[in-house]
Amino acid sequence: MRTDIYFEYGDRSSIFFYAPICLDKKISSQFKSFVNNTFDFDKSIYAIYNNVDLIGFNAVVVTSTNDIIQGNAESLKVLSTCEPRLFTQPKKIKCEESYETVISLINPFNNGRCNNVFHWINESLFLLQAAEDYVAKYGDKPYILLSNNPEKYHIESLRLLGYNKTDYLLWAHERANVKKMIVPGLRRKMISKGMYLINPDAVNWLRYRLRPVIDNTTNYFSENILISRQKSIGRKIKNFEEVYAFLCEYGFESYCLEDISFKDKLRMFSNAKNIVGAHGAGLSYMMFSIKANIIELFGNPPVFYTDYYRLSQSVGLKYAYMFCDYSYENYIVSNKSSKFKEHDLIVNVDDLNKLFIKLNS
Repeated sequence: MRTDIYFEYGDRSSIFFYAPICLDKKISSQFKSFVNNTFDFDKSIYAIYNNVDLIGFNAVVVTSTNDIIQGNAESLKVLSTCEPRLFTQPKKIKCEESYETVISLINPFNNGRCNNVFHWINESLFLLQAAEDYVAKYGDKPYILLSNNPEKYHIESLRLLGYNKTDYLLWAHERANVKKMIVPGLRRKMISKGMYLINPDAVNWLRYRLRPVIDNTTNYFSENILISRQKSIGRKIKNFEEVYAFLCEYGFESYCLEDISFKDKLRMFSNAKNIVGAHGAGLSYMMFSIKANIIELFGNPPVFYTDYYRLSQSVGLKYAYMFCDYSYENYIVSNKSSKFKEHDLIVNVDDLNKLFIKLNS
């Protein structure tokens, strides 16, 4: 595979893991493996590839010698979700478009068929620092490649970072040629299969870039946030009224994040003091918090479930967790064809009260 050059950008950084707060005397093993450990990060890197093709709905980068570049695809498993025939003889596919300079923000979790805000922020938006470093070096502004079906938060977050409709392209091809392709490595550190740490330098860069937006936005939200999943599929709180009534005593307000703009979520979370929510992508916004305390609620967690603990330590927040009873009642049919068994939570309010007091002591 041919690349002209690799560039380093950003700064070195590190994370120290404090013990999470919980009610059990014994911390869950997945959390315990991190406690009192420090993880160091080198500078981030990106490469510039010349004369490559983008193939399939994930816009996978293929060189002129048919080498496949992982980039922000995370792993070559992404190919199993594409049509394999596209990669056996890509030159036989009609080239539908040609571009000068491009950086892709498409990944398996943000490709139009699947969209997730957690992955959008840490596997897409973080990469824009590489594009800005490239512009500073060459004065050549790359197009940003998005899926053909972007979410509102995709477009709004780009706009808040200063990118408008003339700066991005919507991907709707089986094959296109790119003269110069900017391919950053994902800004994280793999520590074991399925487990990675988000680079604190990437978080700090994004917070810095969005700081003017946050400072110029009026905050209408409570400092104490209950992230509601009552409009979502899965991990709703079955005894929501009971839990909310209890949290109201501490000044909490409940928010369905899908009803709130990206800009307002930035302001809300930057001003937060306490955040309570079930395991889910809405907790991603804690990265814009300055001094918030986090309580994450689990029912029947996925195989790896420390994502938001790891994120909390990347941004220096105090983190607590609580395992709850749960029910599959509303997902009997859908769970038959799903690897992850979706469920709803039944929260013990007395335990939540004890945890909240312990967290804030």
